[in-house]
Amino acid sequence: MKKRVLAWVVGAVWALVMVGFMLAGSASLAPAADITEERLSLKTSDGLTLSALLVRPMGGGPFPAVMINHGGDGLREEWKIWTRNLAEKGYVGLALTFRGFPGSEGTETYGKKEVEDILLAVTYLKNLPFVDKKRLGLFGFSKGGFNALLASTRTSDVKAVAVYGAWADMVAAYRYSLTQWNSPFTFLREAAARYVQIIGGKPEEIPEEWRIRSAINYVENVTAAVLVFHGGKDALVPVELVLPFAESMQRQKKNIEMKVYPGEGHGLYLFTSPMGRDQIVSKHTAQDVWDRTNAFFDKTLRDGL
Repeated sequence: MKKRVLAWVVGAVWALVMVGFMLAGSASLAPAADITEERLSLKTSDGLTLSALLVRPMGGGPFPAVMINHGGDGLREEWKIWTRNLAEKGYVGLALTFRGFPGSEGTETYGKKEVEDILLAVTYLKNLPFVDKKRLGLFGFSKGGFNALLASTRTSDVKAVAVYGAWADMVAAYRYSLTQWNSPFTFLREAAARYVQIIGGKPEEIPEEWRIRSAINYVENVTAAVLVFHGGKDALVPVELVLPFAESMQRQKKNIEMKVYPGEGHGLYLFTSPMGRDQIVSKHTAQDVWDRTNAFFDKTLRDGL
């Protein structure tokens, strides 16, 4: 397994998210003169109201657009800053607050309904007159990456998907969490019970409910270019929880790139307020993933596939 993981590192192109040390003068969300932002309320098919932040360049466009999918800690200020940064680069950025998180209604479902929410937001973007509906992308971190990968199996409207710290197999995530009863991370110690509570039963009891939440089962449906980035020492979401997805994409000759940083953990960025000891990375790594993020979206959404 170790050789297989390291093989992905060599020559891989990757992407990621905003780095705090690059944000001098950008720490507030006051829009720059050449961008504008708007708070949105999106109504789901099951009657919930979800909040979202839309930031876009001034002008008529049409512009490429990227939807940001937050992780299990919600829509932190850093994701809003990154949405704004996208707009400053000429993208329309939309950051959705998932159901069950502060600002949105409902309860989380671990992928089943969140994917529908992502597709709702994608449809919203497609219908905006200043958005180029042929140049849409998704970005996701951790649980947001899990949701983004799953969404990539349900739509051909999205042309590029970049994720990090993501997983693609709910059953594998459940089994891993069962081994973490003495983990220093509270989330991991409680994860198995939480999965069962939210999904409604164990994998052996309701296998289809677990299957539909696992992107690994639907790789053949992916049409987007996918970029996967992971920390080799990620204890929250080990790289083995996403590597089979990348390998399946490669076997099926899909557009997949992956890069593993052997010495890094779960959060591969330097935001203004890092999310914990395991998630603080070197400035070199943060700069690298930020540069690769820009290059990936520019290549796939600006220059075309």
